[in-house]
Amino acid sequence: YGGHFPELTSITKDNLIHCKVLLLIKNKKNVSEEILPQLEEATDNNSSMAREIIEASKVSMGYDLSEVDLDHILIFAKRIVELSSYREKLRGYLVSKMTSVAPNLTALLGFYVAAQLVSHAGSLTSLAKAPASTIQILGAEKALFRALKARSNTPKYGLLFRSAFIQKALAKNKGRMSRFLANKCAIACRIDSFSEEPNAAYGEVMHEQVEERLEYLKTARNEDRTNQSKSFGSSKAGQAGKVVRQGKDGQQASNQAVPLRKNADAMKIAKEKSELYAKKAQQTKRREKGIEFDSEEEEEEETQIKLKKNKIKKEEEEDEDEKQIRKQKKKEKKEKKEKKKQQKILEEQKGKQSRILKDDDDEEVDTIVKQKKDKKNKKDKKSEKEMKKDQNEVKIDDQNQTEDETVDKKKKKKKEKEQKLEILTEEDQSSVQIKHKKKKDKKLEQDEQPVQEDDDADAKMEKKKRKREKSEKRDAEESEGTGTKRARKE
Repeated sequence: YGGHFPELTSITKDNLIHCKVLLLIKNKKNVSEEILPQLEEATDNNSSMAREIIEASKVSMGYDLSEVDLDHILIFAKRIVELSSYREKLRGYLVSKMTSVAPNLTALLGFYVAAQLVSHAGSLTSLAKAPASTIQILGAEKALFRALKARSNTPKYGLLFRSAFIQKALAKNKGRMSRFLANKCAIACRIDSFSEEPNAAYGEVMHEQVEERLEYLKTARNEDRTNQSKSFGSSKAGQAGKVVRQGKDGQQASNQAVPLRKNADAMKIAKEKSELYAKKAQQTKRREKGIEFDSEEEEEEETQIKLKKNKIKKEEEEDEDEKQIRKQKKKEKKEKKEKKKQQKILEEQKGKQSRILKDDDDEEVDTIVKQKKDKKNKKDKKSEKEMKKDQNEVKIDDQNQTEDETVDKKKKKKKEKEQKLEILTEEDQSSVQIKHKKKKDKKLEQDEQPVQEDDDADAKMEKKKRKREKSEKRDAEESEGTGTKRARKE
């Protein structure tokens, strides 16, 4: 439509208003002052914009459109207007629903980000059960697992990045801001899910707190850091206290260490001594010149100086006493360590003697145990030989039984055949006889075959027997060899 009426795009910059005006005008030739009230409605009661459209249509440089093209453009414009109206309805529904379900969370974050958090968690109760650390990273799970695999820095924020607070914060403060916001979100969710009649009062207060935190991070935090860096940078090497180190962001972060008491006392004593020496030098100069004290204040100062001197002497004496006490404690510790070492040496010597005695006793016990084991082994050998004999006898009996059984089976088969032949008719008998003759002929042919096959079978049987005999000899030799070895050891 820009080719047909190019001036309209520069006048109506909003897409929705552009589509509404397009549906009203359709063709730029139809524009006239009669349509002015309708144009004002389409442009949200903007009379100046409506006038500009009418004047631009008169001086337009666009080309004419065909009816088919114009119809397609109008259909598309209608769809855009319908979708925008539907979007507004959805927005109103979402606002009403979120204010009723989670009023504190909506007051803190806004309905859009709050709804996204609830939908991502699954429900308000599951979001309330989650800790602040998980709420902070909700929506950035993929980045989290990627960082854990690569062992790099984990993400600082997920869906919370869309909130206005984090968008307003500086790049270096976004991580701190997201942590603070996640904590407040966790509290708001729990109030909404577990209170019987939730109100937006807590959410509004937390919203103000987050805004204050944002302002503090922008202004106060930077001022504090600059002041701290100056104060710690100017500190001398003798002063014990706070060490300055430079962080990742290039800012100086104070690693506040607790100042040591002795070093602080020493600094005080040194200051007092320097003051005393300065005052004493002034007094000596006056006395040399013959100048007396002008007033009572100078006399009081001299008395105070003497008192301070006495205090310093007492403190020095106390320090010496403490040093002596420490030396005594160190000596006692050394003596205790030496005593413990001597006791360990004595215990080790006693342990060695007892081990030697135990070793002698163990040797005697081992000899007795060996004798008993040898007796048992002899008995076991005898019992094994007897068992083998019994097994051989049982095998022979089994072979005899199997031979008898085979003979009985053959006899039974013959009897059965004879009974069958008696039952058969003459014709059947003749057919059976013919079959028997054929079988006999085959057997004869097989018998007439070369005797090499029989010789091969006999050779195989002989080989098997030889192998058995060799295996039996080896077993016997091994049993005898083990007995001889044991006898030698004994």
